[in-house]
Amino acid sequence: MDESSMSSPPIHVIALGINKIISGIVTVAKEKHANLDLQSKQNLVETLEDELGRFRVWSGNLGAFHESTSLSSLEHRLRDGPKMKAGIISGLERLEDAAQRVNEIMIGKHPNAFDSISDGAYRDLFPEESSPLDELLTGLHSSISNLFSLAMLIRRDRPKGRRLDSRRLVSLDKTADITYVEDRFPKLRLTPWLAQRLGEAISYRRESIRYRQTHRQKLQTMSDLSAPNEDAQTLATTFKEVNWNGDQNQSLFQENSVESGNKSHENKSILSAGTSHVSAEANTAELRVPDLSNMILDGIRLDYGQHIECPYCRTVQKPLNRHEWKKHVFQDLEPYVCLFEDCSFKLFETRREWYEHETTFHGRHYSCRFCFTANPTMYVNESEMVDHIKLKHAANMTELQIPLLLQACEQKNHTLDTSSCPFCSEWKADLNAETTKGYYRHISRHLQPLALASIPLGIDGLEIINDEETTRSEEFLGFEGRVATQIRDSSEMTNVMNFVMKPFQEIQAKARMVISNLEQSNVGTRKIAALRQADSALETEGRVALQTIEPLCVNLLHELGFSFVDALTRNEEVATHRAVIHRIIWDFNYIDSGPSGVDAFVTLQQRSNNALLGITSALQKVNAKCEDEKFDSQKSKIVESCFSSGSDSGGSYIHHVALLDGFMLCIHVSKNGEIYLSHLTPDDETGGFFNDMMWDFERIDAIRGSVGVPTTEFSFEIDGLWHGWMTTSHTTSISFIAKCVSVFYSYSGGRLPRLLHFAPDEMAQILGSK
Repeated sequence: MDESSMSSPPIHVIALGINKIISGIVTVAKEKHANLDLQSKQNLVETLEDELGRFRVWSGNLGAFHESTSLSSLEHRLRDGPKMKAGIISGLERLEDAAQRVNEIMIGKHPNAFDSISDGAYRDLFPEESSPLDELLTGLHSSISNLFSLAMLIRRDRPKGRRLDSRRLVSLDKTADITYVEDRFPKLRLTPWLAQRLGEAISYRRESIRYRQTHRQKLQTMSDLSAPNEDAQTLATTFKEVNWNGDQNQSLFQENSVESGNKSHENKSILSAGTSHVSAEANTAELRVPDLSNMILDGIRLDYGQHIECPYCRTVQKPLNRHEWKKHVFQDLEPYVCLFEDCSFKLFETRREWYEHETTFHGRHYSCRFCFTANPTMYVNESEMVDHIKLKHAANMTELQIPLLLQACEQKNHTLDTSSCPFCSEWKADLNAETTKGYYRHISRHLQPLALASIPLGIDGLEIINDEETTRSEEFLGFEGRVATQIRDSSEMTNVMNFVMKPFQEIQAKARMVISNLEQSNVGTRKIAALRQADSALETEGRVALQTIEPLCVNLLHELGFSFVDALTRNEEVATHRAVIHRIIWDFNYIDSGPSGVDAFVTLQQRSNNALLGITSALQKVNAKCEDEKFDSQKSKIVESCFSSGSDSGGSYIHHVALLDGFMLCIHVSKNGEIYLSHLTPDDETGGFFNDMMWDFERIDAIRGSVGVPTTEFSFEIDGLWHGWMTTSHTTSISFIAKCVSVFYSYSGGRLPRLLHFAPDEMAQILGSK
C-alpha cells in the first residue's frame, strides 16, 4: 500500500472534517463581518454554499462520509486501488488546506481579507479586483473539481452506475406499462410478444432508476453510518488498478450484486400522473429529455460544462452541451430493443449497436448451395456458414472462393414494405440502398419516447423549472416552431425590446410633452404639424426597427448560439450606433420644451433614424459572417459523416445546403465529377448526418413551386417521379431552387429543367442572368 495513504487519516475522517470546516465558514459569513456591504456578503455566502453543495455531492456519490469498515464506503471501494486511494487522499488534503486558510481569513486571523469580494469571488473573472480570499476560493473550487475528475475515473468502467439484477423484475407488475405501449401504438396488438417486451423494458428501466436513487441515499447518509444492517443492504463497487503492462486482462470493476431489501416501490411513472420530469405534450405525447440547465438537484442548479451528478443514474458527468447530455441520458436508458421474438439480446445503448445486431444476427441467414438435401441447414451468421464450408466443402474450393460462395448462400430474412413497421403504417419503403437504414431510423423514433416514458414521476431532490414551455423535442420541430416556443420567455428578447424600442419610446414621450406645451401656447400650427409628423415617424421607426432587428436577433440567439448582447460587442459599428442612441436620449433631456426646441427635436429624430439604420446594417453583417461560419461547419460535418473518402462520393465538396423542417437538402459533387442531390437527416448520437436518399442531379426533369402563394413547398421531378419538400421560409425555398438551377445549368452544358407554378418575381430570382 502507498506509504502516504497509510500515514494519512481514513478518507471519511478527512471528508467529514472538510464538511465541518466549510459549514463553519458559511455560518461565519452569514452571521459576522458587518463591514461587508450587503451585495458582497450575499455573493460570498452564495459562493461558499455552492462549494459546500458540490463537495457534499461528490462525497455522497462515492460514499466518502462512510466509515472505512462499511462496505458502502469509498475506502472499501478503493481497497484494491492504492494509487487511486493515494490520489483521493492527496486531493482531499489540498482541499482541507484551502478550506483551513479560508477559515483563518474569515475569522480575522490574517489581514486584508475583505479588500474586495468580486461577483462570484473568482479571480480569473476579475483579476484587477482580486484578494487573498478570492485566490483561496478559486483554489477551493479547483480542488473540488479535481475530486470530481477522479470520481469519473473511478466510475469509468461503469459510466451508468449500478445495474439492477434482472431477477428483480419478476416481482414487478408490468401490466400498466404493457397496456400503455399497446394504447400508444395499437398496431402492436398484432405482435403481443413485442408489446410485452417493450412494456417490460419500461418497467425495468424505471425500477433501475429507482434502485440507483435508493443506493445513492444510502451512500449520502451521514447521521446513521453505524447502522448494524447497513452493510447487508448495499455494497460499493470495487475499483482495481489497471495493469498497464498488459498482462492482466480483467475488468477494472467488480460489482457485488447484493440487493436492498424487498422494499416495495410505487410503480408509477409519468404515464400515470399529470406532471413529470420528462415533458409531455397532451396531443402528441412526444417526450423530451429535460434541459440540464433547467434542473435543480438537492438544491444545486445543474448546467453544461460543469461536473454534475446525473439525477437518473447518479454518476458524475460533465456534459459540455445539450447534445452530450441527451446522448448520456439515452445511453443510460438503453432505448433500443431487438425486434425479433426469439432473441435474448433485449436492450442496446446506441442506435449503431442495435442496427448492427438487427442486420447481422437477424437481417439475413445462409443456406448452403452445395448441400443437395431436401431441407438444408440454415445458418444465422456468416461465421457459422464459413465453418460449414471449411468442414464440408474444403476439397472443392479455395479460400479465395469463400466470399463468392457466401454471397450466393446469403438470403434476406424479410423484405421491407409499407407494412413492415410494427408500430405504425406510416413507413414508406423506397427501393434504394438506404431503405434498411431508413427503416431502423424510423423505428428508433418510436423507441426513444418509450424509453423516456420510463423516467419516474418523482425523484427525491430533483426539481425542473421552466421546462413546460418546451415540451416537444427539437427533433420534431422545424426552425420556426422551435424559435416560437423558445422565444416566449426569452430574456434576450427583453434585451432587444429595451435596446431597440426604449429609446424611441423615451424620445416619443418627450416629443408629446413638447407638443402639449406648444398647443397651450400660441405657436404657429406649422411647427406643431412638423412635430406631429416627427412623432408619427418615431412610432413608425420603432415598429419597423422591431420587425427588422428581431429576426436577426432570433437567428443569433437560437441558430448561431450567441446572444443579442454578444452580437453588439462583435461589431464596432453596432457599438458606435448604440452610443449614438444613448446620446440622443441624453440630448433630449436638455431640449427646451417650448417653441425653440422644435428644430432640435426634428434633428434628433433624424439622428435616431440614422442610428437605427446603422445598427440594422451592422447586425446584418454579424449574421452574414456567422451564417458563413455555421455553413462551413455544417459542410465539414456533412462531408465527414456522409461523403467519406471510402465511399464512391468521397472527396465531395458541398455546393449548397438548405435547412428544411427537421432535415437538409444538399447539392454536392463527388470526387469523380458527378453531381448529386441528397436528402440528409441529423444523427443525434454523433452530431453528424445520415444520407437517406441521393439522386443524380442531371436526372432532374422539372421543379414545381406553390400555386397562387409564395413558394415554401416545392417538388422535383426525377426520373418521372415527384419528390416534395417544405422549407422554413419563402426566401430559403427560392434561394435553394435558384442554386439548383444555376448548378444544373453549369453542369449540363446550358440546359434548364422545366420550372412550373412560380410567380413572375420568383422566376426572376430563380433565373437571374440565365
